[in-house]
Amino acid sequence: RVHGDTRRILATLSNARARAMRPIVLAVLLIAAGACAQQSVVLTLPPLALSGISFTASLSLPPYNNSEFWPANVSARVVSGGNVMAVATLQTVLANGTRVLAFTLPKLTIHGLGRSRLDLFLDDVLVASESVRAIPGWVSVLPPLLTVVVAIGLRQVIIALFAGAWLASFLLNDLNPGAALLRVVDTYMVAAFTAASHPQIILFTMFLGGCIGVTARMGGTAGLAAVVTKVTSSPLSAKIATLAMGLAIFFDDYSSILITGNTMRPIVQALRISPAKFALLIHATGASIASFAPVSSWVGVEIGYIGTQYHQLGLSGDSYVVFLQTIPYRFFPLLMIAFLWIITLAGRDFGPMLAAERAAAAAGAGALPISVEHERMPLIPTPLFEMDFGSLDAKPKESGPLDPVVGKPHRWFNAALPFSVIILATCAGLYIDGRETLGGMSNPPRATLVNIVSNANSVNALLWASLFGSLTAGLLALVQRLLSLSDMMSSWVAGIKEILEAIIILLLAWTLGLVIYGIGTAAFLAQICDGVPIGVLPLLVTITACVMSYATGTAFGTMGILFPLVVPLAASLAAKHSGGAHNAVLQSVAAVLSGAIFGNTCSAIADNTILACMASGCEITEHVTTMTLYVGIVAAVSMLAGTLPCGMGLYPGWAGLLIGAAALVAIVLVFGRPHDEPPRRPRSHHNIYSYFPSASAPEGTN
Repeated sequence: RVHGDTRRILATLSNARARAMRPIVLAVLLIAAGACAQQSVVLTLPPLALSGISFTASLSLPPYNNSEFWPANVSARVVSGGNVMAVATLQTVLANGTRVLAFTLPKLTIHGLGRSRLDLFLDDVLVASESVRAIPGWVSVLPPLLTVVVAIGLRQVIIALFAGAWLASFLLNDLNPGAALLRVVDTYMVAAFTAASHPQIILFTMFLGGCIGVTARMGGTAGLAAVVTKVTSSPLSAKIATLAMGLAIFFDDYSSILITGNTMRPIVQALRISPAKFALLIHATGASIASFAPVSSWVGVEIGYIGTQYHQLGLSGDSYVVFLQTIPYRFFPLLMIAFLWIITLAGRDFGPMLAAERAAAAAGAGALPISVEHERMPLIPTPLFEMDFGSLDAKPKESGPLDPVVGKPHRWFNAALPFSVIILATCAGLYIDGRETLGGMSNPPRATLVNIVSNANSVNALLWASLFGSLTAGLLALVQRLLSLSDMMSSWVAGIKEILEAIIILLLAWTLGLVIYGIGTAAFLAQICDGVPIGVLPLLVTITACVMSYATGTAFGTMGILFPLVVPLAASLAAKHSGGAHNAVLQSVAAVLSGAIFGNTCSAIADNTILACMASGCEITEHVTTMTLYVGIVAAVSMLAGTLPCGMGLYPGWAGLLIGAAALVAIVLVFGRPHDEPPRRPRSHHNIYSYFPSASAPEGTN
């Protein structure tokens, strides 16, 4: 048909000028004819298959079949080694007349190892053949397992994530180690970086880090902290001020711990609050609040993990909206903050913390008066790798780019305004973008606030907000002449450097998720966990995240390892149960985000633990010893009162939070003792009085 059209066109070119153009026209038409002739049926298989595990294949048809349109219904059959693997009927014409040329074939399964050839027949005519290599299913678990082992053994999450990505690439690239290494960098990392919304998330995180840097440098965060310290006159008010300040600096865990710690440290020392209790308050508050605050340095990382998995699995839901929906199910960080307020307002402690508080009260004579000037660390210290860790009280050798400028006023509104702008701009951006999206729909739903936010591009809204926050901070610094233009830009860049490691971890986690998705790890786990009740899955995920984060000391690394495994597994199991996948996947996402905070809160190797000890003056061994019991109790209550029953569908998340908080109140009232109450004599008092310096042992005891 193409050659017939060519002859008719050439016949119309009769004049001399047209005849001169005939070679050009002929060449163009021959090229077009060759392109049409080369079109064929395309059968697309995954790069790797797992033996005994079903996988999906896709089929693409050319526009015409033997110069004619395809029939309305085409019989498709996939055969391997004489065995029929799948049979389907392809409907190429819909009821409205629309022609369809792309299809997804029924699930295919290969039994055996090595390469297998798959033949595609359409209406009993062989139209395409492709081969796929099959490996044992358990091999697909090796990349994430290697990641966990390296992370725990070397305590280097970046190396661990890269090692896991390389091993998965090794399996995908015919066991070629050199090609695997190159593909990790030039294919998988590039694909992870350029995937939908990933560049915006990285830019948002950078702008927010820059805003934090400028705010700290011009003294805004120091001024905000100084406002809180004016209301402290007793141990109770000092503890309340410490908690309030930690919650007010919600935008970053490092900033919350360091600013609160260094600001309140001389006050709590003078008021006879133990360094162990002080370290617990600043550590647990800072690590918990930043993990679920709607605007923080964690948000970009968390919605990046969520968005990637939802996009790969075809799950509906905006990543930021899903992030907000997980908050009621993040039982551990929410109940951890509630527990801190309970023991503070009740004035009770138990276990090693009670002994530490009584020891601090007994040593009151050596406490510093509030009027004594205390030499503190800078509010935002220089990067960790520039510090001397020989002593927890080590000072940076020189003022860093994020330390407040000496001699300039520290005004609280210089921190409050930029972050208020970020919050307001995020809300405005969600509303405006959602309204525009609804306006572009042919049959939009009613413009309720929920529908508007659900249809908004939250990543763009966050990016706009972080930009406006950075501009606000910069303008405040320049207009008040707190910083020069050069100093302002230096602090903005320094703020970005502070979160650079988190960005690298996020990028490598995206890469790991991409490659282990390609080798089918989640499909294998879904098959072996087929008998696991869907309601128990969030509990198992929480326990796994707690153990992994405690062993590695990193929340971001734990999230990066678990997200590509947990979310596909939850979606697969939930699809087999009534009620759909959304709530089960939502609670599993919350379980990862919640459990990952456990290690950040009590692991001896976590950055937050070291920073809390530096800022509070508490020894690491004492800090870990005194807080582990508390953190363990909160974790157990959060799982038993929240994660498990909510996963089973017994009650909603808010009810789990109320029940968990009530359980913690009961524990504190039953087991807690006031600090000024003399210790009870135990049945067996061997060495027990060493925990209570204020008490003297009875005569005759050892």
